[in-house]
Amino acid sequence: MERYAWRGIDVQGKDRKGISCAHSEENLKDLLLKQEIALLNYKLEKEGFFRNFLSFNRSINQSQKAFFFGQLTILVNSGVELLKALKLVSKQIKSKKLKDVVLQITNDVSKGDSLSKSMQKYGSVFDSSMVHIVRAGENSGKLGFVLQSLTNYLNDRLTLIKRLKYASLLPGITIIFAFLIVLGIFIFVIPQFESLFTAMDQPIPDSTKIVMKISSFLRSQNAFFGFLIFLSLLLFFRVALCFDKVKKLKDKFVLHIYFLNKIFLLFDLIAFLQILSMFLKSGVPLKGALELGAETVKNNYFKEKIYIVLDCVVEGQSLEDALNHVGQKFFPDNLLAVVNVGENAGNLDFMLQKAADFFQEELKNKLQVLTTIFQPALMIIIGLLIVFLMLSVYLPIFNMASLV
Repeated sequence: MERYAWRGIDVQGKDRKGISCAHSEENLKDLLLKQEIALLNYKLEKEGFFRNFLSFNRSINQSQKAFFFGQLTILVNSGVELLKALKLVSKQIKSKKLKDVVLQITNDVSKGDSLSKSMQKYGSVFDSSMVHIVRAGENSGKLGFVLQSLTNYLNDRLTLIKRLKYASLLPGITIIFAFLIVLGIFIFVIPQFESLFTAMDQPIPDSTKIVMKISSFLRSQNAFFGFLIFLSLLLFFRVALCFDKVKKLKDKFVLHIYFLNKIFLLFDLIAFLQILSMFLKSGVPLKGALELGAETVKNNYFKEKIYIVLDCVVEGQSLEDALNHVGQKFFPDNLLAVVNVGENAGNLDFMLQKAADFFQEELKNKLQVLTTIFQPALMIIIGLLIVFLMLSVYLPIFNMASLV
């Protein structure tokens, strides 16, 4: 799908212009005509690697997708025909990129394509799990139910993401302000004492010498070059994470960080259990549900463990035995107990959703503990650092005053 910069005229005779995504010029004309705009001229936009690489504002976030599926769910469950529902929802979408995609899907559905087939053409917007969930709903005749489940899943993910962001917000702000304060002390305060220390005919402590050298470095041109090197390293790591092996090493590392590993693991485990439950409710067999559920997991190291579970299930083991084979580090005992009950009672989908709800509450508690403990600890560390800097500056002065 290409991006076109276009200019046109609407039914009121007003000039209109914008940027839209379309498969071809004819497709662009059709999309604009549906918006009652006649195309006058257009230009194909070429996007280079670095423009795409550094572009953050064009991505469609989870909240926009949740809004789209939420509005579509309401209309479909109210008895509105799918094509008409898509047209109505497209008028409510504020994201230009998502609006273009929905208009494309509307156009495809009007030509006879199914909703899932149309969504599959836009893999950068709708991942494979979303497409398969919608397809399962179409095949079973429960599209409204499946769309509602998908909306609930996306809203739950948004809630978890917001909790993670909130848990990191206060420590993040504290670290930034502390960095600025310490930087200000090194650049503006310590130089005021430099001439005094130079004029002193007495040795100064090693800590003071270190502080003076750091202050001198931060006020020199070398600090600028150091900053450029730091940015280059960040860019290098960002590029390196595009490679699967590096990403896998990073994912494995985060699952070995004390206490934080539980938070990262729970975040992916909850998503996996919710998706697995959703597929089972939609009539997808366990093997297929595990395959599709694994694709929703962001951590590649944890994803490998799920594929091990899948292999065990294919060999004929129960889900409980397969999870137990991987180990309690990834699938705790309480999850195994819930799965055992679900398999024996024949309501595995319901029990998996219950397990996801339980782990959501556990994740909420861990984030609360992290915020409660980490923030005071961070303040103590910052306070000790500032005290060290002040003592390094004033200790030689106190020594000189005691000799007078």
